[in-house]
Amino acid sequence: MYIQRVRRWVPILVVGLILSTVYAANPMPALAAAPADGLYARAYSEDANKAIIQRLYDEALNGRNVDLLDELYASDYTEHSEALLGGVEVLKTTFQSNFNQFPDAIWEIKRMAADDDLVWVHAQINPTGEQGNEWVGLAIIEMYRLKDGRIVEHWESQQYIPEETVSGHTMFEELTPAVTEPVSEEEMERNKEVIRKLWAEFFNPPHNSDLLPDIFGDNYKEHSPEVPNGVDGLIELFMGFFEQEPDFSAEIFFLSADGPYVWHGWLYNQPMIVGAEENPLAAGKGADIYKMEDGKIIEHWDVTHYPSPPAAEATETQQAPQMPEPTMTQLDEGVYHYFGGFYSSLVVVTDEGVLITDPANAARGQMLKQAIAELTDQPVTHIALTHEHYNHTGGTEIFPAAQVICHVACADIFQLDEYGFVPDKVDISFKTYLSIELGDKTVELHHLGPGDGVATTIIYLPKEQVVMSADLYEPRALTKALSMDDKNPLGVRKILNEVASWNLKHAINAHSPGTDPQDLREAAGYYEDLYQAVNAVLQPIIEQGGADAAFGVLATLHEQISLPQYAEWGEYDTAFAKHVFRMAMGLMHGG
Repeated sequence: MYIQRVRRWVPILVVGLILSTVYAANPMPALAAAPADGLYARAYSEDANKAIIQRLYDEALNGRNVDLLDELYASDYTEHSEALLGGVEVLKTTFQSNFNQFPDAIWEIKRMAADDDLVWVHAQINPTGEQGNEWVGLAIIEMYRLKDGRIVEHWESQQYIPEETVSGHTMFEELTPAVTEPVSEEEMERNKEVIRKLWAEFFNPPHNSDLLPDIFGDNYKEHSPEVPNGVDGLIELFMGFFEQEPDFSAEIFFLSADGPYVWHGWLYNQPMIVGAEENPLAAGKGADIYKMEDGKIIEHWDVTHYPSPPAAEATETQQAPQMPEPTMTQLDEGVYHYFGGFYSSLVVVTDEGVLITDPANAARGQMLKQAIAELTDQPVTHIALTHEHYNHTGGTEIFPAAQVICHVACADIFQLDEYGFVPDKVDISFKTYLSIELGDKTVELHHLGPGDGVATTIIYLPKEQVVMSADLYEPRALTKALSMDDKNPLGVRKILNEVASWNLKHAINAHSPGTDPQDLREAAGYYEDLYQAVNAVLQPIIEQGGADAAFGVLATLHEQISLPQYAEWGEYDTAFAKHVFRMAMGLMHGG
């Protein structure tokens, strides 16, 4: 079976290029020898750091020179963007992949700032290469930390550029006059205090709007897509939101000043209203740029990204959570568990080739390829996909000679792919069962019904007693609320009950380094208990009033149900209500 689709522009951040990307017409001039110390030395160091980042954009990105990354990045640099995994070699692979896919793309710097060892960049990623069009592509604000002339850390926030904004302004243009007078260190510190006060008292409880006229200029200009110009519109918009979310809060984890501009990054992790439910957890991160004059905000830009990486207790000095190191663990002769970038892959090595599961994306696929090369010279000949979800199906292009295998339901779903996440072709499909003989190994693929998506596939090595599943459970934790919308808990219960009865020495799940089958059996017990508890409440309601009567209690059903034996599991407090809701939906109409 061959599946064709049209690739649209893939947002570079979504597919793995979560890097700074800018374009500048004029390279930075060469710098003289650095002074020894003091404010002048710091200013020199900041200019030198800007020049390094400028070279990254001018020469590596717009100049398509990936080899330059070896010079610009430290060998042990830390990447805090959740979709970009690994070190410099992964960056080079991802850069080149995007150059090939989007040969006309440019990365245009709009403004840059430096504060001590941090460099901030506000940029537009333009896939068309069309100069001057600020209404296409992605907006991005990034933070780089540099040491000894090399990039050692990176954070970012990005979002799509809308076709229009409430204010009518683009996300990049600057409408207020340029500041020509130097801004002293003391004034920059005062400006930072204004922003701290704004976030401490307005964007956090008590959400005091009375202070805004003293913080914003009368005619301040707004570039955030959904925010109007002027203080009155700002108050109306946000106070309406705070009425719905009175406990909304966010914390600054970086705050810098450079001239009249204050840059800051923030995280929030708050219960948000989704439909009639209040339990699903929506998390976000963002970065703002404020232009200040006489102690007031006269212009504002931002970039807000959803969903965020794992929430952190963030402060100005704390670092974002780090990605665990990849591991390749041998489970049996020729059978391995590769865990990297919060994804798992089963790796089966034989003298006739290698079978893997779920490369996930191009960057991780490259990491997996390198890890396999350390085990064997045999090529990857088979890629078995655990289900249809696009965050698992990417990266197959890293193994062009391999046959891609998935459930028949993948065919229709892959044709809906807008962003080029799915394989270009599927070589082998199956409906309920497929057995693959590869060398001395037998690999079974079982479709036991819908679970996480409709193409849920269980991969089993009966001789070695190793099973691989994806997104059905997490060890002693509930699946996060926002990840439950495409999960069928009634189907998950059926699948886990079946698999828990098999002979198992190892059970791999999608996003954990552990392989203890007891985790799977405990998850099966949880879904069975959830089913029994929800069914006990729903059954009399349906018997008396039919399925339609049950819809009236869905929003509050979780208030009648608890499973205290699981209260210590991760995400119980934030996700249990959504689990109840989804199990009830499954019981009422199967989905």
